[in-house]
Amino acid sequence: MTTKYVLTAINMPDCCATAAFAKIVYNMEIILVESKYKFHLGDDIVKAMALNGIVFPESRGAKVLYIIGSFWKNDIDILLTMFDKIYMYSFGEPVINDKITVFSDEKKLGSIIWLRSLLPQSLLIDGYVTSKQHIISKANVRCFGQGPDEVQQLFTGIYDYSATNKVNVFDTFIKLFLDDIEFYDTLMDRGGMLLTNHRGLAEERARINTKIITAKCGAKVAITEGPELTNFTHEGLIKVNTDADLTAVFSYNLDKNGPKDEMRVSIRSYSSKFDASKILENIKGSGGSDTAAGCRIPYSLDFSLVL
Repeated sequence: MTTKYVLTAINMPDCCATAAFAKIVYNMEIILVESKYKFHLGDDIVKAMALNGIVFPESRGAKVLYIIGSFWKNDIDILLTMFDKIYMYSFGEPVINDKITVFSDEKKLGSIIWLRSLLPQSLLIDGYVTSKQHIISKANVRCFGQGPDEVQQLFTGIYDYSATNKVNVFDTFIKLFLDDIEFYDTLMDRGGMLLTNHRGLAEERARINTKIITAKCGAKVAITEGPELTNFTHEGLIKVNTDADLTAVFSYNLDKNGPKDEMRVSIRSYSSKFDASKILENIKGSGGSDTAAGCRIPYSLDFSLVL
């Protein structure tokens, strides 16, 4: 019997939605990793899993891996020592590897639609998918950026519920897919209220603390810092700087257990001339699509200058 696994980043909500769908509908084994762990441990993805309390299957056999996201595009060789076949959904990033099957999703269908196309179909599954279309459609749109307000409402509500109840986003999606419409309505109501407040804060940040630069690719980029509300900050940046080709949000992540501080970079592209994923493609561990991409780079402040 073939055992199917899904590997994705626990800090990427659209990825968690697909993983939760895979668990509930197909009873797949789920491997969730905080993407920053991979950077901290270089190419040794097995150690990265262990750090997050995850153990890969030890022996070969009938094992298939479905990777959501291109974070692990440089780890395919080591993954192939543990799995017989690998499929990757790359959010539009052109990942070239003839050892695996890559779907770049240029038509922007979404990762849940991609996963369903590779797995068995039945009338029972079709019925379930129809009943949860209000969730699935928003998760697929979210794969390529914020999406319309109703998509942002849902994901804002999910973030808030997860933080308030101290659960990860994957577990919140599990509850959302299993519960009735009342939980969905609660998330939408809460998300709508927070959406208005968050937008105001992000737009103010964009107004008072923005720098315009010309990138090496020739794009006009509006930049600001933002330790939280990243998507709303992008929205605020382009609203204030309507002629920008790209927006970029930087935040600083402190390593509380050691010296491996890092800068987190998130970019959005608003011009067909500039592919967000290609702009960051030479940075190890980067990933994304033509409209949204991100990476983490080592960056240490000299605190002795002030402390």
